Amino acid sequence: MNASTLKRYRRTRKPQAAHQIAKSSFSTMLHLVSGCKFLFHKFIELPIISQSATSSVGQPARERGTHLGDLVIAFEAHKETKEYRAAVRQSNGARRARHRVSQEIWWTQWAHTQGRKLFAQKKAGEIDVKDLDHDQQQMLKDFETGRSVAALDELLAQKKNPYKGVGAETACPSNS
Repeated sequence: MNASTLKRYRRTRKPQAAHQIAKSSFSTMLHLVSGCKFLFHKFIELPIISQSATSSVGQPARERGTHLGDLVIAFEAHKETKEYRAAVRQSNGARRARHRVSQEIWWTQWAHTQGRKLFAQKKAGEIDVKDLDHDQQQMLKDFETGRSVAALDELLAQKKNPYKGVGAETACPSNS
């Protein structure tokens, strides 16, 4: 459980809400371990490498590698389930939403930078505002009034920080 989730879990007074936070964190951990909750469950279910030449009931052990074949077959079957397709759809939608915010941030930063350049040129007397086209005048006006930086701050606040991995969580623990 990452530090911010742990704080939220500890502050939660309702048992059901705390349970949902813990359940969600466990699901996230399963995904991080194997990349897919289904694969994690299959890793537990299927012994990937046999420990001995015979099974516990005296039968010959399966040949090396067949468990991996079972895993591949089971995963292909899993990819046909409604749950898997729903998870892929949800993931793709979230990725597109993040991409759109990232694109907006890029364009807003570009417009802010252009406004700053135009402001510096105007201040130095190199350009006249009347000579600028409509878009340039708008970028200059947005920079001068602070609208461009406010829009940029708003977009950056919307963007969620990506998970940096277990190493980042353990290397930089927060005071909780």
